[in-house]
Amino acid sequence: MRLYFHPLSSNSRRVTMTAQQLGLELDLIVVDLLKGEHRDPEFLQFNPNGKVPLLEDDGFQLWESHAIMQYLADRCPGQTLYPHDAQARADVNRWLFWSAYHFTPAVGFISRERIQRRWWVGREAPIRPKFNAASRCSPRRRRCWTPIFPAGNGSRKTS
Repeated sequence: MRLYFHPLSSNSRRVTMTAQQLGLELDLIVVDLLKGEHRDPEFLQFNPNGKVPLLEDDGFQLWESHAIMQYLADRCPGQTLYPHDAQARADVNRWLFWSAYHFTPAVGFISRERIQRRWWVGREAPIRPKFNAASRCSPRRRRCWTPIFPAGNGSRKTS
């Protein structure tokens, strides 16, 4: 089995850790994200999302880290990492889906703003956005008003 991955990708790391835990050896192929290799037509042919990881197993291509983790576990008879019982498996899937839809996007946002920007831009990202008139925010009060109030001018007065 061949895994196209990037070592700094948390999705790639979860797949490599699963394979390691299951005792599987994968042929690891680094996809250089900074060079845009994940957007090459050759890569997009196998994964139209243009993301890592991508597993190739005897002509079968599978993307999405959680699906790959489940596939690897299903390929290993006698494994104890991914349950065989339907209710126990559903419980594991619940946490995998929670991670994919709630935890990972939040961590990704923090990572992009605090870590990756240092590599790409060369400076640390600001913690708070700058205030401006377009956002109807006051830097002095640190308070934002939206035009949804009945007065229509951002005030709380309704009369």
